Formats: sequence, C-alpha cells, structure tokens
Amino acid sequence: GFSSGGQMVLRWAITSTEGIDGKTKDGKELRIVIGSPSTVMYLDEKRPAKKCSPNEDTGKLHHCHDFQVQAADVCGPHDYDQYGFGLGGLRWHSGVGSSIRLDVSNYVHATTSKSDQKHLRSTLVKRFASKDIRFLFGSHDTKSCLKGICSGDCQSMTQGANRLQRGLNYMGHLENAIPGYKAIFGIFEGGHDHIKAFNSDHFGSWAFHHGRGKQASVVAHTSPMHKATERVVQLEVSVGGTPRVIAPHFDYIIN
Repeated sequence: GFSSGGQMVLRWAITSTEGIDGKTKDGKELRIVIGSPSTVMYLDEKRPAKKCSPNEDTGKLHHCHDFQVQAADVCGPHDYDQYGFGLGGLRWHSGVGSSIRLDVSNYVHATTSKSDQKHLRSTLVKRFASKDIRFLFGSHDTKSCLKGICSGDCQSMTQGANRLQRGLNYMGHLENAIPGYKAIFGIFEGGHDHIKAFNSDHFGSWAFHHGRGKQASVVAHTSPMHKATERVVQLEVSVGGTPRVIAPHFDYIIN
C-alpha cells in the first residue's frame, strides 16, 4: 500500500492474524510492503523527542534514538495514542453501534485468546515482530505537513514534521520498542510518488525478486552497525547464467 493505502496496510499488519512468522494462516509466504504513509501507528506510548522532529527537511540519513512518553494533554482533549496513531483505546466493547475503533477493538479481541487479551498490546507487538514487513520512503517527500501536504493535526505532528521524517522516526521507534528488531526499509529517489516507489529497485527486489530488468537483483552492502550510511548498490543481471554487474549507483537502504 502507498500513502493512505500504506496507512491502511500498516494498521492491518499490526492487528491482523495474517502474516505471523511471514506466512498466511494457510501457510503461504506473505511479505508486506508499505510506502510513504502520512501517519503511522506506534506500538507503545512513546513518541520521538522534539529534537527528532524539527519542522525542516532533515534528509534521508535522519535517524531518531530518543523516544519519550508524551504529556497526557499534549493534544488537548484528543489522545495522541488512540487507535490510528497508537494502540490506545482497543478495549472490548459489548454495546451497540459502530465506529472504526469499536470495530477494530472487537476484531482484535475476537482473534486473541482470553489470556492474551489481558496483555493485548504486547500480544499485537509480538505478532507484528514476526512478520515480513518492508517500508519505502521518498528521498524528497519532505514538505512540511503544516502546509496541508499531509496530516498536520496534533496527533500526527507528534510523529514528525513531514512524511520522510515520520517514516525514519518510525524505523527508530520499531527498533526501540521491539528488543532485537531490525527495521527493513528502502529510500527511492523522488517525492510522494507511487509510480517511482513501485518502479524502484527496492520494490522490484522485495515484491518480484528482481530490480531493473529480467532476473535482476539488488545487492546492498550494509554496515555491521546497522546505520543509515551512503554505499554503492550494484545491480546484477543474470545473462546466460553468468551474473554481470551493470550501472552501479549510490543509494540509501537499511537491511
């Protein structure tokens, strides 16, 4: 999913029983690719520290290590951690009526055991951590959300000031919230552009196991420190069974 589709897919990935251990419930391999969502759903009540979210283009090497629980009234009467922005409010509701939060609450309770319901947040986090999930962000998707480009309400702004910054903050959050977790993401050259996202080598490699050209694969050489650094990505194309390197180019990718 891309943009609002990415928001939907991320919420589904966190709450659904599909994809646990990288497989569907009937045993088929399932990889989930999420592109440039305007907002994301946090797994705990912490959000990026203010220094991680200045209202400026912080670039594709931006990374956040500092996450803090926000004041309860940071967004006035609106809970910054309510479902959609976090896992807050997902309680069992026995009353009539319908809302997105009520429907999701009833769904997650119906798909978890009674013992797990006592620790619902940790149960959903454990499910999510086992899934094969990849993220895509545009290198120039950096326009301020306060200008109406993306969600600019208080709950959204606690996550970052633009889509790229929010996405990279979220990569740090996942690694902060889930012990030992390594977020997998790629950054394509472009703005908020689904065509460039779906034509990127990252998406081609993840979704179809190839990059540009038939039977091509992206080979990324990553640092052992698992940091966002510039490195050469070599595109290998199998020609007559012999791999040949073509068009090395610079990119940023985390594996």
